Parts: sequence; C-alpha cells; structure tokens
Amino acid sequence: MKKKVFGLLALGSIMLTACSSSSEGLSFNEGYQTFHYKEKDYAISKQEVAEDSIQGTEVKFMEWPVVKEEGAVKKTVSLNNLYVTTSKEWAIGVQDSYYKVDSEENIAESDRIDYQALLDAVDFSKENN
Repeated sequence: MKKKVFGLLALGSIMLTACSSSSEGLSFNEGYQTFHYKEKDYAISKQEVAEDSIQGTEVKFMEWPVVKEEGAVKKTVSLNNLYVTTSKEWAIGVQDSYYKVDSEENIAESDRIDYQALLDAVDFSKENN
C-alpha cells in the first residue's frame, strides 16, 4: 500500500512538473502579469473576455504560480493556454475565466490582472460541497 501511494505521488509530481512548463517559446516574467512570446512582451489585463468569443488555441500550457503564502499554505492560480478570440485578439485562461492580452506598452500597470484579488473573490465553501 505504501509503495502504491508513493508511486502515485511520484507520478503526480512528474506530471505537474511536465504540465507546468511553458511551451513554444512562451515564458512568464516574475509576477506572471507579463510574458514573452514570439520575440515580443505582452501583458495580461483585468479585462475579462467572454467565453463565447474564444475561437481557438494559440499556445497550450499550464502554470500554477504561487500568489500568496500563509505559513505552510500556498495559494496558487491556474494559468492555461493562450487563446485567439473572434476579433483576432489574444486572451489567456486564468482560473475559469479568460482575460485580454495585449502588448506590454498598451496595458498600464494599474490595468494588469491582480491574481490576489481573483483569489480573494473565490468562495471556497462552494467548491468543497
């Protein structure tokens, strides 16, 4: 039994490591509000994008950056995939929503996504039922 549990933990750890790496030249900067892709810098805005405007996937990836540490508890957000919208713009998946992406100089720092605010808005009591 202990070997099975250890094996599952090891497998899960390997899978998380594999899934958390960025692909196709997309790399996040510290803070995860900006990223580099195709030799340009982009920022993630606070502006939500409607799910029905997501047309396809530009780059597939998964990241789980730590937003806040409270003792031994680490709060993370899920970042996944760079999407193309129906208006030919980009959006990024954050938690269960999509947020507009634009070149870094077009999104002021005050208009960039605030992951802590997103986490604070989550009602964990609903997710555990």
